[in-house]
Amino acid sequence: MERRTIGAGALAVGAVGLGCMPMSWAYSTSRQRGEESLRAVHRALDLGSTLLDTADMYGPFTNELLIGRVLKERRSDAFVSTKVGLLVGDQHIVANGRPGYVRRACDASLRRLGTDVIDLYQLHRADPEVPVEETWGAMAELVRAGKVRALGLCAVGRARPGGRGAAARRDGAAAGAGAAGLPGERGAGGAVGVVAGGAGDAAAVVRVAGVGFLAAMPLGNGFLTGTLTPGWGSRRTIRVPGTRASRPR
Repeated sequence: MERRTIGAGALAVGAVGLGCMPMSWAYSTSRQRGEESLRAVHRALDLGSTLLDTADMYGPFTNELLIGRVLKERRSDAFVSTKVGLLVGDQHIVANGRPGYVRRACDASLRRLGTDVIDLYQLHRADPEVPVEETWGAMAELVRAGKVRALGLCAVGRARPGGRGAAARRDGAAAGAGAAGLPGERGAGGAVGVVAGGAGDAAAVVRVAGVGFLAAMPLGNGFLTGTLTPGWGSRRTIRVPGTRASRPR
């Protein structure tokens, strides 16, 4: 597989990564089979798809444990990306960007993954109650401590004048530029992946900040794979399992 580099630190990964969320969370539970998922991850690595994307909220926690089983055998073959900042309850999901929580969550992810370093650690969502600079500062400490190689912002949203998305873009870009200059990082600590709703808008941000862009869900949650079939009723109705049924776009 063709190799690509992410961000200022030139971290090398396969051009196509593997999003591991559906193996443990959100989509059809009938297809969430542990052994089958393990084989799929191993096959992806065999094909050169080295970037494995997970998060502590997927499961919650079980997706990282699943990836950890693969890493026991093939840590050197994988580039591990996980995320922090969302807490899952029975009926809700809330953001938590408090520095103390970020530090504890990173240690917990390292234990579940069974590794001593996370290749890319992303803020899953900005916490509206915590300045993003504070959250990012705690994440930068993890790089200096050797627990994380690179940092990222995930799904920061389209920028609106004066809106939360605009602030996240502005502060994230500034933080990314600062991270690139941190001395003494392990590996390439300055690389930043930005996953956002508007590709053109995000491209402008990463150019200014001198960081990388990691595209989420390039197959549109499976809608572009040709495997989903029309359902009954309206011609526009697509019958899909799990949360995708509520996503008309």
